Amino acid sequence: MIQRIQTVFLALAAIASTLMLIPFKKMPLLNIYGENSTLNFHSLYIENLIPGEASPFSDYFTWPLAAMLVLITFLSIIAIFLYKNRSTQMLWIKINILLTIFLVAGFFFGYVNMLEDKTGVQAIYHMNSFIPALILFFLILAYRGVKKDDKLIKSMDRIR
Repeated sequence: MIQRIQTVFLALAAIASTLMLIPFKKMPLLNIYGENSTLNFHSLYIENLIPGEASPFSDYFTWPLAAMLVLITFLSIIAIFLYKNRSTQMLWIKINILLTIFLVAGFFFGYVNMLEDKTGVQAIYHMNSFIPALILFFLILAYRGVKKDDKLIKSMDRIR
């Protein structure tokens, strides 16, 4: 049913991934303060805070991150409406969990390492940078809810 707890968790995952896509000016994912460059990293772009200087990264550098976030949002929304077919819903949630794991690994081990290597400075994380871990947590809770419902329905079928 659509009013189950897993729907709430899937909706929270979709909302969290959408919030990560919104480029709040005052809340970047991380900051890099170096001698040659001072950067704010958002999920859609990298902002150079030194006036008149171009960003050391291409405009297309953050597109894979944004594409993964959009895909995670759509998969969460699609999984909400697959409540009548629990096995398909669990499959979509598993795929979404896998994509979120790739997002977390790509962000923390890919993007951050590239930024630190290029600038030579340690990145300063903000609270927004841990939203992918929160998305993963919500998706795991949603999967557990669907699995619990499936187990309940199968036990009811055995009683008949």
